[in-house]
Amino acid sequence: MNESHIIRFCFFGALIGIASLYFISVGFSATHVDISEIDSSFIGQAVTVRGTVSGLYIHENGHIFFDLNDPAEGDEYIKVVIWEDSVKQLELKNVNIYEVQEGDEIELTGVVELYEGSLEIIPLRAQVKLI
Repeated sequence: MNESHIIRFCFFGALIGIASLYFISVGFSATHVDISEIDSSFIGQAVTVRGTVSGLYIHENGHIFFDLNDPAEGDEYIKVVIWEDSVKQLELKNVNIYEVQEGDEIELTGVVELYEGSLEIIPLRAQVKLI
């Protein structure tokens, strides 16, 4: 196999890979759920939730942690962790997540994870909206 065949093979392989990723991402959708509905069966799934911010903590390294309370359910909440790289993605979308305060209502799309026995949501691709 000569060099030009290898280059063509790599080029077409890359195109097929990019096209596959595109179609996978287009087909990706998150389920809208109430916070009270989230249980261990949602681990690894993408969900969209809406709630009120409480227990807001901004770590010195830029990570943001808070509880998202279900306004309709009162005591129901889920932990949210926004890693520093997602904070930077939000800033590129003109969303200053550092302006979020206790009691603000937000909607976010993220993956449900289990950390030290507690469920939490890790937002995807800076999918956080202030309401």
